[in-house]
Amino acid sequence: QMWDQLDEIRARCSAKIMWEIPTSAALDPARHAGVLRTIQKTDLFSINLPEAKALFGVQTEEQAIEQLLRLKKPCFFRVGSKGAYMLQDGQAAFAPSVTVGPVVDPTGCGNVSTAAALYGWCEGYEPKKIARLANISAAYNLLQYGPCPKVDASMRRHAEELLQNE
Repeated sequence: QMWDQLDEIRARCSAKIMWEIPTSAALDPARHAGVLRTIQKTDLFSINLPEAKALFGVQTEEQAIEQLLRLKKPCFFRVGSKGAYMLQDGQAAFAPSVTVGPVVDPTGCGNVSTAAALYGWCEGYEPKKIARLANISAAYNLLQYGPCPKVDASMRRHAEELLQNE
């Protein structure tokens, strides 16, 4: 399987690999050992609160953060409408969710925020800025069904202002 060879793939290329853990893998106890092995083969990973609770058998956000930090691997940790954390170097940097307009559809917010977190991490942003960038991206995703039809200069300026003026 590709996931079993992920560390070999990383060694052959210069790309950074971020894994958004599939919900089905996090919820299935029979797959937990494989999930934990795969995390160690990535550069960073993304998981949400219900997935982390199931993966580690914990009940609270704080317990999940504690377990995620023990992995010593950068993690973008999504906690729903509350916001997100970037866990890195033994620290948990939290950024609250952002609103940019009326909520139309939440589908894909985890995917778009994870992609934005990868971008911020690769650009060397500090952890709180990574979480903030990801939340802003998710906020724009909420505005319509499907992908954003057009990202123009005005939208970019607004997103940059939100990022700079936390």
